Amino acid sequence: MRSSSSALAVRTAAEMLYRGREDELDRRYPRMLILLTQHWIGMEEGLAAVRRLAGMKLRLQLYVDPALRQVMGQREIVQATGVDDFLEPGAEFRIAGGFCNSGNFGNLGNFSNSGNSANFGVSGNPGISGNHTGMEPPLASNIQYLFIPVLSFSLMSRISRLDDESPVVRLILQGLCSGRQVAALRAGVEDDGPEWTARGCSMPPAMRREAANMLGSLRSYGVTLLGSEGISEWIGGSREKKELIAGDDILSAVSGGVTELKTGRGSIITPLARDLAAQYGIQILQARDGETM
Repeated sequence: MRSSSSALAVRTAAEMLYRGREDELDRRYPRMLILLTQHWIGMEEGLAAVRRLAGMKLRLQLYVDPALRQVMGQREIVQATGVDDFLEPGAEFRIAGGFCNSGNFGNLGNFSNSGNSANFGVSGNPGISGNHTGMEPPLASNIQYLFIPVLSFSLMSRISRLDDESPVVRLILQGLCSGRQVAALRAGVEDDGPEWTARGCSMPPAMRREAANMLGSLRSYGVTLLGSEGISEWIGGSREKKELIAGDDILSAVSGGVTELKTGRGSIITPLARDLAAQYGIQILQARDGETM
């Protein structure tokens, strides 16, 4: 595990070293936002996964859900995750390659140094609660990965229903709609894992079916669902250069009279692009393993 100050130090040093070479920086030290939430099961596996990520060549930042910050303070979170770099919103945030004036976002990511009492307000910005404010939460354009180490039933339900009332869900939906790599550990919502066994817990059949349906929705939105051993493979596969098919690409195909778009293996197709392709009858053909388009 890294030392308690190393995540922030690594990001700061890397960004200074590669100043003016941001594309190279993103290739060598990809930026990942970890969305840390609370659940009654799956916490141990999720925190262990974050500790493993802290040992990789990544620029890690934590966004801590308001409910979790009520029970865990800064020092406890740093000790549990090995990450000390917390999301600190400002007045402007780059979203999907552009800029968005997001107003003030106090209470979204900065910790005080008051032991186990967490203060997430940003200096100079009036604090706001975690409730829906009508403003978009921040998601910098150079964040390549969003990782959910602890997936709870309530979070899974909100994502599947596209309920963006909470900042965490808004960040996830922004990531999906802008073609980012989004993944979640499924340990908290599938009852075949070691924590479930250790506690002697299992879901009733109806609950298991409902959970499976919601997981299916997340997969269809583009969320990668992982076991604890699949994280390195997810990051390794995602770091290959991938083509992004966005809504503008579909509209360009429509205006040009194109009825088929051929893309490479692993290309990222945004939800809007899929919707427009279906609306205008554009067929998107993706290469399979070993094939080229």
